[in-house]
Order: sequence, then structure tokens, then C-alpha cells
Amino acid sequence: MTSDGEKGFETIVAVKHPYSDDEDRALKVVSPCGMCRELISDIAKDCFVILTVNGKTVKVKIGE
Repeated sequence: MTSDGEKGFETIVAVKHPYSDDEDRALKVVSPCGMCRELISDIAKDCFVILTVNGKTVKVKIGE
């Protein structure tokens, strides 16, 4: 999206897809990796990310 000039991100979520041999086939919300966090911060400083913290889904600013 960014290569097409899109910069108006409001909220981003990172999702782990299961491997083909995983017994648990559920998608899981995960924290963006360090490189992804830096990229999000550079492109959309006011963006929110959705995380799972202590078993609860929360929405926080990327800077947090």
C-alpha cells in the first residue's frame, strides 16, 4: 500500500497464520516485530496497533 502512496493508516494488526502441520489452526494476534514497528512509526506516527496483552486484546498507539 505504501508503494502506491497510501499513508492514512488508522489501525494495524499483525496476525500469525498456523503452519500446515499445527494442530491449533486458529489465527493469532501477535505483536509486530521490531522492524515492522519502526516502519509503522515512520509511515504513520499516530497509528494504533492491536495487541494481545495478558490474554486481552487491546488497541494502543504505535509509540507505546
